[in-house]
Amino acid sequence: MSYTLSFLLLVIIHFVFGKKVSFPWGAAAGIAPHWIGLTASVCDIALIFVVMFIFEIAGKFKYIRKLKERQHTKAQKWLGKKRYKYFRRLGKLGIVGAVAVPFTGGVYTAALIAETLQIKRRKAIALAMAGMVIGNGIFTLAFMGVIQLTF
Repeated sequence: MSYTLSFLLLVIIHFVFGKKVSFPWGAAAGIAPHWIGLTASVCDIALIFVVMFIFEIAGKFKYIRKLKERQHTKAQKWLGKKRYKYFRRLGKLGIVGAVAVPFTGGVYTAALIAETLQIKRRKAIALAMAGMVIGNGIFTLAFMGVIQLTF
């Protein structure tokens, strides 16, 4: 398989399944872990803009507005859970933390926290980007360590 096709499939897999699937698939395809991490960061940053845009236009479309209201209700319950109260108490840094800590959430979590805390979109995007870069760095370094232990 060509390297370009491998990267294209990596991007598609990352958008559909997330980094928990794209990292092992990329390694199996022969892509270096640091390139997988960089690709995941770029994909996640692009996804931040898409999710924030959808949240912004949600009021204009009935179906999207209903989805947003349902997600907002779920987010209120979800953010009330013990493990997420910590992120909410941190306020703006909670967005960075919720995105940066692996297996706690991602772009959608950042969008929900920003929406719940009523943080302006530009600031929420910048905070989510910072968290995404930190989180993908942690994930990449951990993945590289697992590969070193395995092989």
